[in-house]
Amino acid sequence: MDTNDWKYLDSCPLVLEFPDLDEKVVVAHAGVDVNAPIDDQDSNFTMYVPYMANVKVAVKYYKAHANWQEEWAQKQSQDGMTVVYGHAELKTPEVRPFIKGIDTSCYLGVELTANIYPGDEMVSVRCTKALKPGKSETAPLSK
Repeated sequence: MDTNDWKYLDSCPLVLEFPDLDEKVVVAHAGVDVNAPIDDQDSNFTMYVPYMANVKVAVKYYKAHANWQEEWAQKQSQDGMTVVYGHAELKTPEVRPFIKGIDTSCYLGVELTANIYPGDEMVSVRCTKALKPGKSETAPLSK
């Protein structure tokens, strides 16, 4: 990637909101910090939340949020906003009220999953080439 590519990525939002849908939906790479407004998410948390419990940083906001999904669902039972996230190495999509995990380990050679809006359709296709060959049988999958 060149400098322009990095500038473009830096200009993109960390969390995408879709206000034109019939339901409130946001999409984040790895997840969201339940304690921060959607428009003020910390980049480290949003990009790497599943791994934050293993990261040693000055504790400003990281309390091992391994269960951020449960916290989110509990909080959103009043607001009704669904978060679609990845970066979790799931065997199958995780669909619960207000939570949709769609990382089905494509980079390991498993599947690539999409959640199609409007509506609620999930589509998965088998990956034909793993970026990390040989790991699909031994990868620590969450579900």
